[in-house]
Amino acid sequence: RIVDAYGMWVLRHLKDPGQCHYLPKGKELVIGRRDCDILLRTDTSVSRKHALLLIAEDNKVYVTDCKSKFGTFVGGVKLPWNSKEELVQNAVVKFGQMGAEYRCHCQLVEGKSGGVVYLMLSLHPKGYCGSPWCSAVPPWREPRSRN
Repeated sequence: RIVDAYGMWVLRHLKDPGQCHYLPKGKELVIGRRDCDILLRTDTSVSRKHALLLIAEDNKVYVTDCKSKFGTFVGGVKLPWNSKEELVQNAVVKFGQMGAEYRCHCQLVEGKSGGVVYLMLSLHPKGYCGSPWCSAVPPWREPRSRN
């Protein structure tokens, strides 16, 4: 029986879906090339401290450009420095000018009593996030025990 369900935001790379970053509610995460919460080391157009993601307590996600050299883009539109933009379900956000392009989406996280078994389901049209952890379980089915 499911005892808890809530949405968790995920940044998933557009060209490499295996590259994803989970965004816990109530956190501020810095994105950049060095000493950041989300490291994008291989893209030289990403600044050391490029952008800030805020996952608010009401589960809304905001991105702010931190005066990066090459900019932060939401839906192809460049954000002004220090302006906060809300990211909606399936928003595409790009950091810099090269390949750091991600889709932001909310996944449903469900837990069973005891907190031992978890199943992550995407709100993706197929109903699952595609990772090996959750794709083997059809959407909206009770999680199986991992014994």
